[in-house]
Amino acid sequence: WVWCSSGKNLHLWNISLEEAKIEVFKTLEMPREGASFVESRKDGKIFVVGAWDGTVRVYRWKKPLKLANLSFSEDLVNCISFNPDESRG
Repeated sequence: WVWCSSGKNLHLWNISLEEAKIEVFKTLEMPREGASFVESRKDGKIFVVGAWDGTVRVYRWKKPLKLANLSFSEDLVNCISFNPDESRG
């Protein structure tokens, strides 16, 4: 799970239903404040963050690391969606 906010930090959480335990396992700092949306790809390998500065940041889940910073707009990014048809590139 990823939690985003108006601050610079993204908090990645481990959630164990069996142990009724929730803990932050990694905190990533963004270059500027404000994230409005997070979406994880179906295969669980990457997640993306829509930011208030109009960028989409791409991160990998395994050993969390930023992979790309995409600039599409000067307005905040409210929604992100992966292609549900995995057979298409």
